[in-house]
Amino acid sequence: MEAFELLRSREDITTGRETMLEWYLPFSKARLIEHLADLHLAPGVKQGFTRLKAGGVKIALVSITWQFAVEWLAAELGADYAVGTGWREDNTLSHFWPEDKAIYLNALLAKLKLAPESLAAGR
Repeated sequence: MEAFELLRSREDITTGRETMLEWYLPFSKARLIEHLADLHLAPGVKQGFTRLKAGGVKIALVSITWQFAVEWLAAELGADYAVGTGWREDNTLSHFWPEDKAIYLNALLAKLKLAPESLAAGR
């Protein structure tokens, strides 16, 4: 993962994702997700999500990582929406890139009939 994090070109990242997919193929997504149970979140994250949800805030997790992992985390934290790089049934990838984040969020705002100024984003 350290080597993957250093990749910068789209071509190299695509190749890296394809290689990772080859590693994952012998396993189900459910089996891969089992390892996420050991994920250590920053202190207060779950409480923060709970407070936001109690206040009526819709939460979207938007990441370039694997969608199945983002969806798992969204379910764990109570987020309403999740998007990431997809692993299709035919074992091909549906790439999600940094520039896709704004496109996704703008489409979500339109779907929810919300003004752009109602969006708050964090890292």
